[in-house]
Amino acid sequence: MNTKNTVFSRLFDADKHRELKLKEEKKVELSIVDDLENLYDDLNSAYEEAIYYSEGRLDDLADEFVNITTPIKNEIDEMAINGNVRFLVETAENVQSLITDLKQKADDLGIDPRELVTNYDALNEMSLSAGMVYDELIAKYRETISYTGNNDFLR
Repeated sequence: MNTKNTVFSRLFDADKHRELKLKEEKKVELSIVDDLENLYDDLNSAYEEAIYYSEGRLDDLADEFVNITTPIKNEIDEMAINGNVRFLVETAENVQSLITDLKQKADDLGIDPRELVTNYDALNEMSLSAGMVYDELIAKYRETISYTGNNDFLR
């Protein structure tokens, strides 16, 4: 019964109530100080990292990217613009036309065209499959330039 009276008297006594309120405010203030001190390392790390990247590291990475990708992009363009692949289908058609003529003339003479032309079988096989190889090249080329950003120079 005594404890009950003490608790009620402190709760309803204005002076004691102010004293409890002040103790709670000091607890809150100490909690804020602890929170700020605990957040210092996180804020400092984030701040220093932001400075590191904004004051040069991102520029360095961009330069590295350009230095690495430029030769790759140049090789892709060189292949498409100045490479022999541009003429694959046309050259294969010319080879097939000549092979057809040679077969006919060699047959007329009773000669095997393989005896007349070095690499006859390879020429014939490459010329017959050139269209398929070129189509595969174009598909792979377009896939590659889609992520390298090169212009499309092959049609």
